[in-house]
Amino acid sequence: MSAAADVSRERLRLRGAGVEVVVSLQEGTYSVGGGDGSAPITAAFAWADLDLYGNTLITTDEAVLEVASGPERFEDAHGRGVRAVLATDVRSGVRLHLEIAAYDAQPFALLTLGVENAGRQTARLGRLTPLAAQGRGGLAFASPARDWRYFRHGWQSWSPSLSLRATRRDLPGPPPVLAPAATPSERGAFASDEVGALFDPASGRTVVLGFVTARRQWTQVRLDAGRRYLEATAFADGAPLRPGETMWSERLLVQLTDDAPAALAGYAAALGREMGARVPASAPTGWCSWYQYFETVTEEDVLKNLRFLEEHRDALPFKCVQIDDGYQANIGDWMTTNEKFPRGMAWLAREIRNAGFTPGLWLAPFLVGETSRLYAEHPEWVVRDEAGEPIAAVRNWDQRCFGLDTTHLKAERWLRDLFREVTSGLGYDYVKIDFLYGAAIAGRRRDRNASRVEAYRRGLTAIREAVDKRFVLGCGALMGASAGLVDGQRIGPDVDPRWRYRPQRPGGRVFGGEPSVEHALRNVVTRSWMHGRLWANDPDCLLARQTQTKLTLPEVQSLATAIALSGGAVFASDDLTQLSRERIDVISLLLPPLGEAATARELMESSMPSTLEVAVRRPFESWRLLGAFNWKRRQASLRVALPPGRWHVFELWDGRYYGEREGAVELPDVPAHGARLLALRRPRGRPQLLTTTFHASMGGREVERVRYDSKRDVLHIDLTPVAKQRGEVLVHAPRGYRLIKATLGGSLVAARRAQPGVVAIALELAAPRRLRLRFVRRG
Repeated sequence: MSAAADVSRERLRLRGAGVEVVVSLQEGTYSVGGGDGSAPITAAFAWADLDLYGNTLITTDEAVLEVASGPERFEDAHGRGVRAVLATDVRSGVRLHLEIAAYDAQPFALLTLGVENAGRQTARLGRLTPLAAQGRGGLAFASPARDWRYFRHGWQSWSPSLSLRATRRDLPGPPPVLAPAATPSERGAFASDEVGALFDPASGRTVVLGFVTARRQWTQVRLDAGRRYLEATAFADGAPLRPGETMWSERLLVQLTDDAPAALAGYAAALGREMGARVPASAPTGWCSWYQYFETVTEEDVLKNLRFLEEHRDALPFKCVQIDDGYQANIGDWMTTNEKFPRGMAWLAREIRNAGFTPGLWLAPFLVGETSRLYAEHPEWVVRDEAGEPIAAVRNWDQRCFGLDTTHLKAERWLRDLFREVTSGLGYDYVKIDFLYGAAIAGRRRDRNASRVEAYRRGLTAIREAVDKRFVLGCGALMGASAGLVDGQRIGPDVDPRWRYRPQRPGGRVFGGEPSVEHALRNVVTRSWMHGRLWANDPDCLLARQTQTKLTLPEVQSLATAIALSGGAVFASDDLTQLSRERIDVISLLLPPLGEAATARELMESSMPSTLEVAVRRPFESWRLLGAFNWKRRQASLRVALPPGRWHVFELWDGRYYGEREGAVELPDVPAHGARLLALRRPRGRPQLLTTTFHASMGGREVERVRYDSKRDVLHIDLTPVAKQRGEVLVHAPRGYRLIKATLGGSLVAARRAQPGVVAIALELAAPRRLRLRFVRRG
């Protein structure tokens, strides 16, 4: 459909694909509905606060709106549509402008609030709120507020992202590490950064609000369920607004949906279009030093694992070898190595490259250690408070680490020089940049007019331009503000060789961003919708080892399942020389990455969704992968709902065929913190490929083609090598068919009866091979 608009003296209405915005011009309010007559957001208004002749709060619902321009047809990054700009009269020297856009082919509307200084003095701008709705007259939901669920999104990589019941308290995210500001303390009050989603269980509908630009202001979507108050706000950090100027908020997406995960994926795609997202053709793979050696890593540790990778290239075909924290003299003194790396980082990069891998290096460029030479020589390069004292972004490495003032021209020049030297000089073509939130902490900078987000993007832009087309992985990084400047992005807290984080002090608080497999997996599941739309998701490293770890084998399998279904980066971080063949096989199953990201089914119903689902589409067939997780501390049986229709169900970790199932499948005796990885294929009524055990996709990477010759009853399966070279191909033969001959590359191979109706052919896949299975029909 084409978006349309009509306007009268009393009302402006814009209709797009699945959304309708109706503005009451006389009341200064608007409603947002789904185009079907329902409007869960009614009597919404916009407001801004600023310092002009004293603190000033201006709202649209206290003014009459006029149509300042439009309605008119237009086209932007999201396609064609219709838009209009509304304006208030001048009050207290301020005029508000509200732009509303609806699209022909997008299910959302975009709102942007502008603040015009019509006075004679420069103002300082605080908040711009394009949408605020309050009370039963503002949020018309079928459920009582106590039953609502709210998806709250975190500020940076490590910040918890999950849905919570509206009767809960928000997670305590201590600023600046996990949140830009203190989170609300009252029950039912939540601050979600950049995007939030409010779920009404009675109707099954979700309101998604998310800012699709992040160039100037940090943004939040706040809910106060007790007051039934919902608002989407952009924070201008006191930016100056001079007489005659108009400043606009970031653009706000508003969507009503019955499918929240799909709507969040659409939100990510819209943010990516606006921000010029860099999405690599394939997710990176590699080995990382951190989770085995931490800060004690030595040159010899790296070389030992490098030689192992050279010798086991077939089983572990990684592309990158990345040296993490532990090589540098201090935080900030990146070009000076410590005594553990006597031959220097340029020499080590050459060794890695000569072995056939991409050299990778970790830095935390937006932190300045208090004891570093950098701080001693340039104390003016850090963010300070109003009293002139340096502000700690984090206390780590036994010192305070200050935030780098990226608006300082000499500090910006230092960033460019540093990353030119790291890449063009030392030879590292993959950089992992960590603790990036340090550039966005609140405080005083050299450029007093720069907002936190502007400062952050200045620093990140300097790095991006210095490294050119090389791969940049962001970590501890702001989310939306990083889009277009990083190629990959960590989406959760650090993993750890233990499942659950234990506070150092008895009774200590757990914030949800601390290192642990449990915390990391939650964000991998709840942020899966970012992958391939904003960047390549980094779910962090797989820890497969069986020693120097507290992880059980089922916990390792859960981590591997989530990483596989993330579609994103696959990195290992073990002493590879100590791994058993079985643990190397766990890593090999994930290589190369699947590419497609799974969807969290229960994203709005559970704080830890237990089911991930992804469709694998290949020219020869389409099927589904399901990851089912037992988050409990004890063994449990899982009942997993299946997509509509009838399916063959095969589980990878146990190698079990569950037969043909419809509606649901029961998975008995799943270990504590364990997972099951299922392949679902439609029954065809004749012999068909059931699965393979070479790759987590169970056919998505190692199978090139499948063809059934119905005249001769021959099933042809073309296979190509992947990392795991020893495995099985399992084929289902329905009643009335019997296998009489199996050949691999023209030579006879043995087939065993794995289960009733299932034959398995064990083989080594070191080169492309064709498997031919001849059947005879009985009766």
